[in-house]
Amino acid sequence: MKKLAVSFIMFVVSLFIIPPVLALENVDEKVSVFLGRSVKDHQTKTRTIPIIVKNISDETLQTPIKIIITNITNSHITLATPDGTTNDNKPYIILTAADLTDGKLLPNQTAAPKNAVFNNGALYWFNPIFFYKFQYYKQYWDFMVRYFHRRYFSRYWFSFTASIFAEVATPQDSTPPFTDQKGPAAGAVDVLPDTNIRVHILDGDSGVDLNSVILKVEGATVFDGSNSDNFPRVSISGDPKDFTLNYDPEFDFDLNEGIAITIHAEDIAGNVMPTDNYSFTVRQATADEAVENGKSKLINDFDVIGALGLFKEALDSDPDHQKAKFWHSLIVLFSNQDLLQLLKEVGLVDENNQAIFDQAVNLPNGKSTTEVQNIYLSTLTEINSALTLLSCIELAFTDQITPKLGGMDETFDFDFAEVKLTEAFFHLLKTFFNAKGTYDFADMDIDTLLSTQGLDLKQLLIDNPTLFTLLPDASTRLGNTKTAIQDWINAYIAASDFIRNERTDEDGLNHIVRFYDPFISELYDAPQEWEDEKMAALEQEEKLRNTLSKILNHLGSPDNFPVINLPLNMIKDGPEIDDDGNLLDVNLNEFLTNPKDVNAMLSELLTRDFMLEGFVDPTLEGTFPKLTLADWNHFLGNGPVLFRPFASFDTGIVSVRLFWSPLKDKHKPNFVRHEVYRSETEDVNTSSNLVAVVTNPDSIQFIDTSIAPVDAFYYYRIYTYYNFGSGEAAISYTNKKKVEIIFP
Repeated sequence: MKKLAVSFIMFVVSLFIIPPVLALENVDEKVSVFLGRSVKDHQTKTRTIPIIVKNISDETLQTPIKIIITNITNSHITLATPDGTTNDNKPYIILTAADLTDGKLLPNQTAAPKNAVFNNGALYWFNPIFFYKFQYYKQYWDFMVRYFHRRYFSRYWFSFTASIFAEVATPQDSTPPFTDQKGPAAGAVDVLPDTNIRVHILDGDSGVDLNSVILKVEGATVFDGSNSDNFPRVSISGDPKDFTLNYDPEFDFDLNEGIAITIHAEDIAGNVMPTDNYSFTVRQATADEAVENGKSKLINDFDVIGALGLFKEALDSDPDHQKAKFWHSLIVLFSNQDLLQLLKEVGLVDENNQAIFDQAVNLPNGKSTTEVQNIYLSTLTEINSALTLLSCIELAFTDQITPKLGGMDETFDFDFAEVKLTEAFFHLLKTFFNAKGTYDFADMDIDTLLSTQGLDLKQLLIDNPTLFTLLPDASTRLGNTKTAIQDWINAYIAASDFIRNERTDEDGLNHIVRFYDPFISELYDAPQEWEDEKMAALEQEEKLRNTLSKILNHLGSPDNFPVINLPLNMIKDGPEIDDDGNLLDVNLNEFLTNPKDVNAMLSELLTRDFMLEGFVDPTLEGTFPKLTLADWNHFLGNGPVLFRPFASFDTGIVSVRLFWSPLKDKHKPNFVRHEVYRSETEDVNTSSNLVAVVTNPDSIQFIDTSIAPVDAFYYYRIYTYYNFGSGEAAISYTNKKKVEIIFP
């Protein structure tokens, strides 16, 4: 309460609750009040007291400013000319816009004096000093003073209190919040991976609206003030004008990772802070750390691109790092952006560059055969890079991984065997891609090609005259193919030698590649049972080594190599088959040295939608010296493979039983029938004797009982008819089979 006095008059500014009708605010604590010199008027019997108001706050007071006289100690004294009264009859005077600069009382500003006029304000009826001058009357004067003091002065002696009410102008807040004291600081490097993120947000005017605050780390929202209870890893301290967010990440940041931070905030007045984007960088990983982080990304997250970057980072730091060389080589193909996009289109990699292992492979969207061929050829750069790194890995190489997904916590070990097998894999890719680069693939649309039912090879060659013709660099490509096959076999044999010579059954390691399972007592009745399985597995692997060694020798020899045994005996307990015509022999050296125009060869072999038996060069220029028409049909998957007929003689009934392989499931929907023809001459065909029509697609045999009981030679051939929507056609048939009948 403020008190001021003139002639012992007290002016007190006290707190007072103004009635709602005024709609003003008590500003006693925001102002200082002074009283000027009072002036009395004998004629009007009033006393005028100037009231001076000063704004001591940092806020602006709007007019009208009301000075309400809340109490006058002398009931004889009243405010002479109030500007109005409150609902409870308290008089007041008003400071108007005319009394102030621009109609406002600014901070630290003093208003012009406002006169308060009081009735009977301490006015004397005579001048006591006049009487005091006469000594004669001194005694009388003393009596008069006592009398007036006692009877009259009490009527004019008074004090009063007042309260000041005004409208407080809300400061115009046009300044948004801002941030400072970030931790880690913007642009910081060598930040520890387990660091917390601290953000200091300030607004000195209306204050920050906490509900508007959003903090993002690497694009993920880690705090949203509108739902702050759902973000327990963020703590808040301070007040709306000055508070701090502290975020404790659940996981450590990756080494050498750039971390992007985004902060959004608004103040209570609605001013929006420009989005604060900044970043810092976690410290550089050592080569060992980069490799371990890369392995985790690859094995646990399937993030091949992220892993590849970390392995490259390790190699940049230590070019001779053995583990970095191995892992970078293993996934280097993913650095080829064209191949990566193709893998996304077929469904093997998602949009985040993560490998997918449980999704069916689709057709490449909108790609042509030549485009896919070019993508394969473009990967040869990455393949050669991988082979260069793998060739520098030492014999003592070891490493391991421990996948953590799906509850798995099993460690797998790697050694030099896995290095050489990875090398073999890349040489095998070189074999495949160089072979594909030998021929023109005619730029055909893959979606259209594979959606066509009943593919007509003859029509396909007519529609695409360059299909399977040799490209200009065919000789170079085939030479590279030959070299890649040799390198592939040598790498596998090196891996095999290492496994057989270096590994022991008691090394306690869980190797990725093994020829036989380790001994586990719970799985075997006796150690000898495991020894038997072990020896059988080693013998099987030895056969594979021998086969690969033979292929390696044939690559530099003019001799033919038996690649595939044809036909396959698919009938249990069926007749034995001799070796005549059952081997497909290939001169690998000839095939990989002198390019063959496959388009010209196929054109020779094709007419009327099925294979011809007699063509100009059945050896395909010496590449396939024993190739038969039945072999071609088997390669194309058309029709059954005919087994050697079996002649029987039962109580005077002569019969011949024919066996053939079952149809493949994919051919059954279009199957119409088998037609079995017989002739006594070698040129058995559809003009010969039709002895059977078999319409059951699951049938695998026929017994011919219509032959005469005499000694003779018979020849059989089976034609298979399909309907692919354009009518029936015998698009495949077997080779002829000869039966000798010798009647007992």
